Amino acid sequence: MSMIESTARRDGFGAILAEGSRRAAEIIGGGAERYAMTVKGVELGMHEPRLKGGLGLGYGVIAHGGDHNAPGLQDPLFEKEGRNIQEARQLDGGSPCPRQS
Repeated sequence: MSMIESTARRDGFGAILAEGSRRAAEIIGGGAERYAMTVKGVELGMHEPRLKGGLGLGYGVIAHGGDHNAPGLQDPLFEKEGRNIQEARQLDGGSPCPRQS
């Protein structure tokens, strides 16, 4: 059984992961809380806030936490080649985001 299936069925360690990052880190203990990527208890989306200033700010000020779907948080400077994309590649080899309509 894969960990995804274990999490969905709340079987074994999957039962802990099914609680979400914040709660799972609390259960695991031993300092795991420092590695839980959450804002106000909500897991962050797959988006990178280190170079997306608006997204990082939004994660911090939106009342319900790290929601990448909140209006206006995606940074259009990362939709095409340029200085911003070059800096992002230094972090993780990223590529331009497809333009959303």
